[in-house]
Amino acid sequence: LFLSGSSQPSPATLFQFTGIIRHEVQGLPGPIYELSPTAKRTLSTNILTGAYHYQPGSWKIVTDFSYHADHQVIQAKANIYPGYEKKYDSENIHWGLSASYFRKHDFQLRGKLETNRAWLNGEDLLIPRFSLNRHQRNSSNVSFSIGRSFYLPVIVSLFKPHFTINHYNVEYHGSDFTWNGSLSHELELDFLKSTAWFRMGTAYKLPSFWQMFWVPNAFSEGNPELRPEQSNDVEGGLRLSLGQISEPWLSVTAFNQKYHDLISWRRGYGNRYYPVNLQSATVSGISLSTGLNLLKDHIQLQATHNITEAV
Repeated sequence: LFLSGSSQPSPATLFQFTGIIRHEVQGLPGPIYELSPTAKRTLSTNILTGAYHYQPGSWKIVTDFSYHADHQVIQAKANIYPGYEKKYDSENIHWGLSASYFRKHDFQLRGKLETNRAWLNGEDLLIPRFSLNRHQRNSSNVSFSIGRSFYLPVIVSLFKPHFTINHYNVEYHGSDFTWNGSLSHELELDFLKSTAWFRMGTAYKLPSFWQMFWVPNAFSEGNPELRPEQSNDVEGGLRLSLGQISEPWLSVTAFNQKYHDLISWRRGYGNRYYPVNLQSATVSGISLSTGLNLLKDHIQLQATHNITEAV
């Protein structure tokens, strides 16, 4: 079931909402369940989102809310393997408030506050000691970004610098800062369009509840001491397109990502896999893409080749 609606009582005010209710049952083929034809997973999902937009003049204020809840039961009757019946409930509540200032064509300023509450509860209905139990995490994020556009009519060029800074505060993991900066250049002639860009910054990714609290079994176990992943990213690219009917284009992107505390699964004591933080890892590569429109806005032919190296 899907419901969606909006209301605009005045030119500067807009309300939006979306509701989704989903129920599905899936069979579970695989080496553990293949001898249990009745093995299945039952999933129920409820999603609700809403937003309020207010735009007086050059300012835009948005507050948004989202609620996502999942309930799933996994079952398999006993055969040469023991019976299996587990229940998982998860919930995620998000609220955000942002204020943006736009000066026509050349200046953008934006600030945002976000809060998030997530929890997961897992129960083993046949063997209670294997239950995941309940875990909860609260987090908040404050971000600030600024952008500017510079147009040079002599060479028909447009430069767009942009900078963003984020501050995260996460329960059990403390706080951290990330930042991102970018500069792009656009050139448009009668027969040629080009876009060049350069981006660099840092990123932050939390370990999941599953990685931290997976209940030990014969194959794997979680690691509650995991730290968030952090990375330093650099990317540069160029896209060229011809002003013809088919608009053929070519794009080249090069990137380098250096990770700290990257989470990876390793085999350990008892031949079981468990997640650990690696000291460092580097991923670099080049992506080449080309394409053309066979039928404008309807059919596009595209080819991509990626070269990646991880150390």
